[in-house]
Amino acid sequence: MSYFTCWLHSLTKLFQFINILLHSELPRYPQQKQLQVVDDIHSIFNNAMQKHTPLQPLSRNRRKFLNKPWITQALYKSIKEKNKIYRSLVKNGFENKAKFAYYKRYRNQLTHLLVLSSKECYQPQFLIARNDSAKTWKLINTLLPGRTKATSTLPI
Repeated sequence: MSYFTCWLHSLTKLFQFINILLHSELPRYPQQKQLQVVDDIHSIFNNAMQKHTPLQPLSRNRRKFLNKPWITQALYKSIKEKNKIYRSLVKNGFENKAKFAYYKRYRNQLTHLLVLSSKECYQPQFLIARNDSAKTWKLINTLLPGRTKATSTLPI
């Protein structure tokens, strides 16, 4: 499906959504039940939203991305670009030496930026927790890759 088709499909969904909101009938309420009117408007809006723009679960890649607050949108685009360059190199069997040198330089610069961004993200948290060893270790353990505790005991 082309970009224009997707955009047109989204636009028609938007118009359907607005049409439902405009043509929804609200019952007449006395002056004392103003909160009921607000609740009815809220429910009509929510029902229209759920019909035309349902929530979709996040992909595994997106969840991993959201768990790393130091990766900005620009860094994310750079990671995608690096992967695209690598795929083109693999497809051509790493024959183009200039492109391989460009990839290595791009990869190293991106890795350097990721490390700097990570340090910049966590440095203020370490400064806040510097006088409390429990908080410091808690922060360190959140940064380390997932480790499982041994559940079995050694036989005596």
